[in-house]
Amino acid sequence: MDYAFSIIKMETLSVEEFLELDGDSGYLIGRNLITCDECRGNVFLKRGEKVKPHFAHHQFKESNKGCTLRVGKYTPQYVRQLRVKQSKLRVGYFQQRFEDLIFLTIIEMLEKNKKPFLIFTAIEGNKDSGFLPVKINNKNKLKVIDELRFLLTNFDPNKNPFIDALKKQFRTYSKDLDNEFKEDFFRARNVALDGGDFRLKDLDFTNNEDNFQFAKETCRHLNNRGTDPLFKSLYISALYLFLNIELQSIHKTFFNFEYITSDLSKNEFGDFFDLEHLEKILFEKNIPIHLKFNLLFLLRAFEDIKFKKTKKDISALVNKFSSEVVDQELSKKESSEMWEITYQEFLVWVFRVFSFTDLSAIARRNYGDNMQTPDEVLFNSTDKNRGFIYIAWTPYGKDIWKSQLKAKGLPDALKIGRSDDPERRKKEIEGNFAPPDSLELVDYHPVMDMKKAERFVHSKLNKYRLSSNREVFGLDKSQSIEILNKIILQYQKSNEPTISSKGGFG
Repeated sequence: MDYAFSIIKMETLSVEEFLELDGDSGYLIGRNLITCDECRGNVFLKRGEKVKPHFAHHQFKESNKGCTLRVGKYTPQYVRQLRVKQSKLRVGYFQQRFEDLIFLTIIEMLEKNKKPFLIFTAIEGNKDSGFLPVKINNKNKLKVIDELRFLLTNFDPNKNPFIDALKKQFRTYSKDLDNEFKEDFFRARNVALDGGDFRLKDLDFTNNEDNFQFAKETCRHLNNRGTDPLFKSLYISALYLFLNIELQSIHKTFFNFEYITSDLSKNEFGDFFDLEHLEKILFEKNIPIHLKFNLLFLLRAFEDIKFKKTKKDISALVNKFSSEVVDQELSKKESSEMWEITYQEFLVWVFRVFSFTDLSAIARRNYGDNMQTPDEVLFNSTDKNRGFIYIAWTPYGKDIWKSQLKAKGLPDALKIGRSDDPERRKKEIEGNFAPPDSLELVDYHPVMDMKKAERFVHSKLNKYRLSSNREVFGLDKSQSIEILNKIILQYQKSNEPTISSKGGFG
């Protein structure tokens, strides 16, 4: 197809217009959230010496398989072959860009309202988990984005019923964008405009109609397969927006306490609010019970992601609140209804990620290929260790490493390394690790800290290593894919930072 649609620009662009941008085609497609002009499915640019440049769909078996712009001559087998080599990398760029933009807009919304960012964490030497107010400035924006990315990396959506509910809801909306979706979007905003919710009445947020169009196009894209990571980004963003507005409003209204104090204006961090403080909120009689259910939902959500292995603090607090408050004040039916109301409230906050923040404007100011804008400098500062762990294989590996393979009784040789751009890295190592044009990138894994991830992977594969000073391992292709999948999963589960008692992130 000769045209594609940019969700960021909210305009259709031709292949010729796209080719005027300077940079890797996969990265530029992800950077500008470029999708199919008809169905909003994922696309990539296909071109070669004998092929006229054109956009093509990533996946064959999508919900949009009836898209009239899909190139009919591509067989399902051919498309699957393309996906093995390209999709994970190209769609990975799209997903990373989406989460970058959506995280940045949450941070800027709180900064605009002069609110700190509350991070759910554990202080080194403190037995409790709790919330730490972090002053938002250029220095701490990096830390906050890293915190959001950490939650994103460690969050397992397969064990979270809210993700399935969100996907189901948004895919229902995609069938009626101009009625039900539009109605719920503006309802989520109008509560603040009407001044009926004490949490929202003092908020300064952007009433920009372009944000509805951005949300609408995003919803259309979410209807496609391969978009599950974007639901994770929405979930994490909504959790933190919900938490920050809810908890800070509770303190201001019921405790006559503002997080922005003279101390926080001078320091990077405010007072740490541990379980004892959170328990005080839950048992304060003047606070409406539906706000307490909201807080419980947030506490359980954060603990499940961040301290799912080692911490039991929140579970004990939930049990205490349930037995001493919920069971005494509510019937089982009322309690069940209250949890349903809490979920509906959370769904509203997902809409507010789009309607309270100026996501459309932030996305649009980053359209194109300029890598020197303030936002790009910020993203690049936080992305310096972000990249991929890749597997590279060549059919000549057995001959090159013949003696080492024979000595260790291993089947084949391949390279497992790191790069922020595996396709570029492939060109760099051709002629060194393998004869030119013989190298195949077997698989990629996007990671937040590629240096740390590479050290972890290499330590786990030490018995397969063929040379102490080379990243070459005695594995065959299919075996390496399965083994690396397991190791990356282990790495993600064990990579849990904390905040030290001195105020630094560890």
